[in-house]
Amino acid sequence: MADQGITITIEGLDALRSKFAKFPAAAKKYIGQALDESGRVLLRYSQQATVATVPQKTGTLRSAFKWQTNGLSGQLFIDPSVAPYGIFVHEGTKPHDIYPRTASVLAFNWTTGSAYGKSSSGRSKYIPKQNLGTIFARHIRHPGTKARPFMPMIARQATPEILTAFNQAFGRMIREVQ
Repeated sequence: MADQGITITIEGLDALRSKFAKFPAAAKKYIGQALDESGRVLLRYSQQATVATVPQKTGTLRSAFKWQTNGLSGQLFIDPSVAPYGIFVHEGTKPHDIYPRTASVLAFNWTTGSAYGKSSSGRSKYIPKQNLGTIFARHIRHPGTKARPFMPMIARQATPEILTAFNQAFGRMIREVQ
């Protein structure tokens, strides 16, 4: 009995192969453009973030946001040379001891925050910020700080614009390789 094999012929296979050959260059070009746009969007959202999203005293932390691409990936990060404390704000800190580095004691000004309290008659009254003076200590036990994870909030706010940038990039990429 003779071997009865099945032969499948794909018409236009050479044309399909040539289109697939264009795909890596087109992908690099258009995905790179979408990444660049994503960086601009994320930086804009980080600069416009509310104080509830990114804590602000001086604005240094907000100005420390940077965008970096590497091939077909990108990263929003806090530049530690601008705001070395950024990671501690984002991740929080555990309770820890603080010791002087260059002197024999720590010295810092201690103030109370302004607040509202109750007067002797039970009515609300404003209690202004008070300077309690300079405190000296050989070391202090810092209670730690609560994490303020602002990066996920910025990413969530920027996601619709980033998805639009990638959808447009994929559309341009497909049109180029057709």
